[in-house]
Amino acid sequence: MQIKSISYHRVINLGNYESKRLELFAEVQEGEDPEAAISSLAELVERKARESFELIFDIKELKRERRELSQEVERL
Repeated sequence: MQIKSISYHRVINLGNYESKRLELFAEVQEGEDPEAAISSLAELVERKARESFELIFDIKELKRERRELSQEVERL
């Protein structure tokens, strides 16, 4: 069996029935070790998914803080 292309995807549950999917495809070059290619692709997807996950939750946290501050301003 000759592996010519690979893909790896990660689904991140954002809560509230939302999710985000990150998928990358790669071509395995002639002479390249498919196992190493899979590991490299998986590592890249996982790293990018973590970065995205952190940004998404930072944004949600900032929106929550903004909402709380707006409520406090109204109260004052």
